Amino acid sequence: MALLARRLFGVPYVYDMDSLLAQQMIDKFPPLGRVRRGLEWFERRAVRGSSGVLAVCRSIEEKAREYAPGCLVARLEDVTLLPPVPASPEERESLADLAGGSGAIGTIGPIVLYVGNLEAYQGIDLLLAGFARAAAQVPGARLVVIGGAPEHIRHYEEVAARAGIGESVRFAGPRPVEKLGDYLGQATVLVSPRTQGTNTPMKVYSYLDSGRPLLATRLPTHTQVLDDEVACLVDPEPEDFARGLALLLTSEPLRERLAGNARALSQREFTPAAFAGKLLAFYEAVAQKIGDGRAHAEIPASQPSRPQAHRRG
Repeated sequence: MALLARRLFGVPYVYDMDSLLAQQMIDKFPPLGRVRRGLEWFERRAVRGSSGVLAVCRSIEEKAREYAPGCLVARLEDVTLLPPVPASPEERESLADLAGGSGAIGTIGPIVLYVGNLEAYQGIDLLLAGFARAAAQVPGARLVVIGGAPEHIRHYEEVAARAGIGESVRFAGPRPVEKLGDYLGQATVLVSPRTQGTNTPMKVYSYLDSGRPLLATRLPTHTQVLDDEVACLVDPEPEDFARGLALLLTSEPLRERLAGNARALSQREFTPAAFAGKLLAFYEAVAQKIGDGRAHAEIPASQPSRPQAHRRG
């Protein structure tokens, strides 16, 4: 639509590329794989016709450059959603209560926390299978899952029950995003078990900023942001996931090292201020490209960030 408007009225546009639409459609409706080339043609035309592309992660940036070599492309990752000042212990909501315990977290053992929807690509089956194995090695461990539609919650409660971990897993349903920092900061280990897709899960940026260690699958969806210095990366198999989870739950020095490195990365690269600097630099390059009519433009060095700049919606 934007490409058509540009041709009819001469209005330039920027492509905010949050996903690979052709691949996303095929993942959702596999029969569309038969017309992949046609879907990618439309996506390629949208990239080539733009004045610039904002890609949400490295894999999408690479695809945009493949579609249009020499196109103005900037990578603009998501940012942490955690407030700069965490809530006081008296104000924050208790993760232990969500886990089914009372009082301090230590009274019910370590808590593994997942936040996000429960669609198949998120790897919840892998998470439950891995946790079942790890829980056998870590008495008292609990898994709390925040998010998910009611029908998905019912399904996975049944899966957990069949795996014999129904009493150790709590599906808390959706929670206010402003409480996210409360929960993340109280967990022992945070998990991102995603098994499909190319985008980096948005929650990863808040996970990095939380001060808690992260366990994630060793797939491009994660490794384009994470490495072994900031997260425990494991193969997307139940045995390896369980091994990594048990290791984190039983090794405090490892948890502290990974969490410290992760927070440093978050504060350096994934704050709202860093986002604003990258975004403003991109639009300055777009303005230069439109203003002088050149086919290509170089993105200048990031300018000082401005607090009023807004992040991608």
